[in-house]
Amino acid sequence: MPYPIIDALAGQSVLLNGKLLSADAAEAGFLFQPQDERMYYEVIRVVQRVPLFLEDHLERLNRSVDRSFAIPSDLAAEGQMLVKANSLTEANLRIVLTRHLRVMHLTPS
Repeated sequence: MPYPIIDALAGQSVLLNGKLLSADAAEAGFLFQPQDERMYYEVIRVVQRVPLFLEDHLERLNRSVDRSFAIPSDLAAEGQMLVKANSLTEANLRIVLTRHLRVMHLTPS
């Protein structure tokens, strides 16, 4: 069933394949439209700008993908960058992976 990669948003910035974009940029528009691609995701609570148990969540995401494709090693740094760019102290960090895309965005907590 097609589902949008981003269905709720907190903050104004998203990460698309490691590139920081304004959520309203034309380049990011398709992220809000239903996609018919298998998605793997993890949601991480952010408190005082700290993604809680980040490494544990990334390990679980890696197990979910189970060698279907390679997961970039810099996801933790990218997550920190996105939290900082959005200047929110409390939110949820959502990481969505597909075979061809790596998307991070914040959702309301």
